[in-house]
Amino acid sequence: WPLRDHVFVKNFHAVEPGGVYRGAEQKPGPLRRIIKQHGIRTIVCLVDPEPNEQAVAKSLGVDWRWVPLGDSEAATMFDRLDELANILADPTKQPVFFHCRRGVYRSNLGQAVYRMKRCGWTLEQALDELRKSGYDPEESGGDQSCAVLLARYDRERLRSRTADDERSPTPSGN
Repeated sequence: WPLRDHVFVKNFHAVEPGGVYRGAEQKPGPLRRIIKQHGIRTIVCLVDPEPNEQAVAKSLGVDWRWVPLGDSEAATMFDRLDELANILADPTKQPVFFHCRRGVYRSNLGQAVYRMKRCGWTLEQALDELRKSGYDPEESGGDQSCAVLLARYDRERLRSRTADDERSPTPSGN
């Protein structure tokens, strides 16, 4: 029935209950319920937003952010994933709800990068969490599967920074 999305919450899950939630884009009614039931303080939209989403957030005093994860160059996408991970980890923004259109591909990327960058998880731990939650990180979301893009992020952003830190000279106490 065509009005179901205006009534029911779609694909909404706790990453960290009370702090971080993820899911699909919601129509105004379900979005209002999510905000009220979970005390959401920040919404982060990862796709082109629905016209009413920002207005609903503003009417309820919720900070609304747009961090588009489109089919852009990997470096730009990685910068935006870093930005998302920082928002999710900021206790002043929590509880935070982040979403993409269906709550699958871009939300998987966001959750995994948050876990790897801000929680210290390995790539495999982050992928395992997605699988245990019923998501397939090998599913295609465009040109590359989520797992392939996350492996590249891990290699180019996380491991290269760790290697740079290890090569940096330690200041002496003299």
